[in-house]
Amino acid sequence: MQCCFGLTSQVLRCQTLSRTSGCTTATRFSMSASGYSRPALSNWFSISEMMSYGSITRGILAGTAAIPDLWSRDHTTDFSLPTEQKKFSVMGVHFRPGGAFPFLGLSAYELADTHLDLATIWGRRAGEIREHLVSAPSARERFRFLENALRSRLHGPLEHHPAVSLALDGFCSDHSRAVVRKMAREAGLSDRRFIDVFRSEVGLNPKRFNRIDRFQRVLEKVHRLPDPEWGQLAVEHGYFDQSHLIRDFLEFSGFSPADHLRRLKDLRDKGLHVKFNHLPVGK
Repeated sequence: MQCCFGLTSQVLRCQTLSRTSGCTTATRFSMSASGYSRPALSNWFSISEMMSYGSITRGILAGTAAIPDLWSRDHTTDFSLPTEQKKFSVMGVHFRPGGAFPFLGLSAYELADTHLDLATIWGRRAGEIREHLVSAPSARERFRFLENALRSRLHGPLEHHPAVSLALDGFCSDHSRAVVRKMAREAGLSDRRFIDVFRSEVGLNPKRFNRIDRFQRVLEKVHRLPDPEWGQLAVEHGYFDQSHLIRDFLEFSGFSPADHLRRLKDLRDKGLHVKFNHLPVGK
């Protein structure tokens, strides 16, 4: 078992790409924290476990954060999972936007764009957690133990600064280009103070968070459309024009929209199921 924490300062949880045909099979179990304890915890993180038999496809996660140990990224993350074992398990904690800082004991911004061993933050307790998860007799016990381990690491109340709560809700509902400044005004803060508070809890400055959020909403829609109209998508999601959307696509994924569609079609033709925030790069 590989113990993985994904510090997801973005909107989407980290998911794992798996082959649905051929020699590789992967089963993913997901449980929000509310499945075993107080419902309020599900606003901060969820826990999932993947069991795999055989090899697994290498890929990249677009605009998210992932594995192994503690990895925080604000754009594309290249990853691969071990293939030398015929059977292995990966268990992960997927933090909601702004969900990690109460459990880590430091500003989320200090971890932005970093990859470090969890023991750097939690000391020997990180290794003890892994050993307990490896020896746990059932998935239910692993979920319960990991949730309790997180609860024990709380460094304060489970609440956001009011300005952060306002902004996270606002970015989901207001897709205008001036939304960041609008949120600062509604919170009654100066632009500088608003940025400092937001990135301390979320890990990104609000403008970049909003860009990633917008890009992921475009990706989600593209995966549902057989032939997306890029100009219309750009207008609907607050881009200046289609070239603005293409620049973001290239920055956050490494692909042009046309390349992304070709890769997506090729994978689907091969029987592969691809999560919309995954951009596979090879086998």
